[in-house]
Amino acid sequence: MNLYELICRSAYSGIKLQSEHGYLPNGHNGPYNDIETPVRNTCHWIITFIKAFKISGDKKFIECIEKSCNYLLSDEARPMGKAYWHRKNPNKDFSNGLVGQAWTIEALVELYKFFEDEKFLLLAEELFLMHSYKQNLGGWYILNV
Repeated sequence: MNLYELICRSAYSGIKLQSEHGYLPNGHNGPYNDIETPVRNTCHWIITFIKAFKISGDKKFIECIEKSCNYLLSDEARPMGKAYWHRKNPNKDFSNGLVGQAWTIEALVELYKFFEDEKFLLLAEELFLMHSYKQNLGGWYILNV
């Protein structure tokens, strides 16, 4: 099996995992075992579905991408219009810091390139610009949900 076959085989498995609402199963943050929402995994699957479509041309992947987009653009994924809701631990930020939002931005950029629809790029830019950098501390502020 070559890499392209592996990507497509994985993506076909992902089709079976996708909910009727467009999201894919949630996971947990490995180092801390924090339960996550489906946002992170859905973002990763979007990228996988896009690659699988480019390899195979199978339109089933476009349906999965569109369903995932609907979830990603929903209030459930981004309940207050700020950071995307990645983590459920009530003792930590729900955005999973900067990296959680970076995963979402990565998927939004891939959606923009795939559909050539500026709404995805504008949303990625909006989300990015909400994150402020504190020069004197040399770090980013965490944007919460």
